[in-house]
Amino acid sequence: MFRLLLNLIGVILLVILCVNNMVDGFSTNAYKVVEDCIKATEADIVLPNDPLYFDASAGERIRIKTEPKAISYPKNATQVSWLVQCSIKFNVPPVPRNGGHSSEGYSSVNGSLVIDISYLDWVNVDKSSSVAVVGGGIRLGPLYIKLDQAGYTIVSGLHPTVGLSGIIAVGGWGLQSRKYGVTGDLVLEAEVVTSDGNLITVNATAYDDLFWALRGGGGGLYGIVTQWKLSLIPAWRNVTVWHIGYPQKVVDKAIALWSSWSWGERDDMTTTLTIAHDSLTGSEHDYGIKIRGHFLGSPDEARNIADTSGIESVTPEACIEILTCDNLQARAFFLGDVFSCGRVDLLNIGTKPYASINESLSLAESFTSSTNITTTYSATWNGAAGNVTVGIIQGYNPGPLQIRELQKTKSIFFSSGFTSDQIKIIVEILKTLPLGAFLQFESYGGILGRQNIDYTAFRHRRNTAFHVQINVALTGNAAKDAVILAWLNRWDTEVRVFSNSYSYAVCL
Repeated sequence: MFRLLLNLIGVILLVILCVNNMVDGFSTNAYKVVEDCIKATEADIVLPNDPLYFDASAGERIRIKTEPKAISYPKNATQVSWLVQCSIKFNVPPVPRNGGHSSEGYSSVNGSLVIDISYLDWVNVDKSSSVAVVGGGIRLGPLYIKLDQAGYTIVSGLHPTVGLSGIIAVGGWGLQSRKYGVTGDLVLEAEVVTSDGNLITVNATAYDDLFWALRGGGGGLYGIVTQWKLSLIPAWRNVTVWHIGYPQKVVDKAIALWSSWSWGERDDMTTTLTIAHDSLTGSEHDYGIKIRGHFLGSPDEARNIADTSGIESVTPEACIEILTCDNLQARAFFLGDVFSCGRVDLLNIGTKPYASINESLSLAESFTSSTNITTTYSATWNGAAGNVTVGIIQGYNPGPLQIRELQKTKSIFFSSGFTSDQIKIIVEILKTLPLGAFLQFESYGGILGRQNIDYTAFRHRRNTAFHVQINVALTGNAAKDAVILAWLNRWDTEVRVFSNSYSYAVCL
């Protein structure tokens, strides 16, 4: 009798163990190694002995080389859940990857199971409610095109290869954020695979704390989002875009004007100020300055704003060019040195938008050794590495393969315009601007300046005037890169002291 009781207890414990290792009918108990468990999910898998491993192990950023245990490509949320269960069973950290833009390499980690959700790219629009259900793995370029086909858009980032889940995880500043807020503010609901492998739905009433954190709290920290439900904005059919350039000699005046004016302008005017090498000079530390605008008013209103702001009075050479584009054309206007309404193809980057690492390194070498920086950079936007062939949207020309970036990035937020002394510090740093460095200042304010900082986990609302992202191109040569990184670190030691002390969650 006692032995029968023990056997019964053993059976009960075995059943409990099996249940604890099974979610949605998938059990990890049948597998002795993680590789077999991953294969059983029927997700695509790349292992270290695979010829594709070198390219699959990295996203867009290749500064930090990693060696994950495996890279998986699930095709649905169920497979994501099963992959997380495999990670738990075999103690292999699961690392989600969407666009692969993590500045510090967090989308691929040594010894991890990378769960790349690129194939979760569906877009279903309900026109009766102006709501879309969108796969968590879609990139911004294809998303903008598909929404535009249905007559809608959203506010989100500039670069087409950025993943939707990745940018919502850090908030989602973009064109017209000053009018509509950030991408996370448009989220109504999310489908999430949690750390225990369960698939749950979160919104303002269910798991509301997780729902809050997913929108701006940082990428890969709280779960893997497999699907978003988004509130949509009617697509802007006529967008006024404009740009104006300045020579290096007036950089102090350009920065002073933009930093005092941009964040206090009317809500439907988004502007950026960029500083990068000017190919016309060919000198090591010379650079050009551009201000671009995305405006929902008319060209005449843009002209009046230009006159009132004084952006043309900075120097006699400055002359604003104003164009009218449609929604997609206006987005492409902000990519590279396009400055036209004719490059919608730049958004059509499919599900595998990156050139090989070897090809990228070859072009990066020519980029960082060339004096003709703008020409070399523009070549990458014109298909120097060929065109995308996987996952492109029919009816649009395919975009060029994107060159993977060997770079380091910093991010700083500011609460108000710069003083003359602060501008002097910035101008002094710019005197030794490294070859291939690129700075982009982005205007905040507008509706963001009227929202509480705890509206979502994205806190850069009140008390935030603008943001700057500083990117430096590295060479792979330790001695040269040490000099470049020392220049970049000056922004921490000399400029961050008069910032509001914050950075994007993905940039250190």
